[in-house]
Amino acid sequence: PPHVVSVKEKIDKNIGENVEFVAKAHDIVRQWSEPHIVVTRYLFSFLNDLSQYSEETQMDPYNIAICFGPTLCPIPEGKDLVQHTNLVNDLIKNFLIFCDDIFHDEIEGPLYIRTEDLDTGHDDQEDATKEANEADSLTEKKQTENATKPREDEDYEP
Repeated sequence: PPHVVSVKEKIDKNIGENVEFVAKAHDIVRQWSEPHIVVTRYLFSFLNDLSQYSEETQMDPYNIAICFGPTLCPIPEGKDLVQHTNLVNDLIKNFLIFCDDIFHDEIEGPLYIRTEDLDTGHDDQEDATKEANEADSLTEKKQTENATKPREDEDYEP
């Protein structure tokens, strides 16, 4: 990918889906299971948002990659740890910077609501939040109903 150190720089240079790295990463991600894609999309959207505040937090995409790289992409035994650590960090940094371009397919599942969207009150984000809250309420209601029902193998006396 082109040398980009931040999401802001990517946006300023108008770099995105036409980058070879993005196309290849997108093709690989499409081979994953939907739950894996949803969780990874959410995580990288959150980390992307966090990197937007690097002036205050000192957590730019590369620093975030250093923290998350070893966990997300462990280096196999027998590989040169130093060389592969740098490659993993670059991979995670680029996934973070280009996450919106890599994970652009419509897949059911929770979406991370970026802080800038909360500030501006985008309707799509509000709808997604409302749907998620309704789903959570329904799940809690079912769990409560199941917890209060006597099990069939228990003696029940009113």
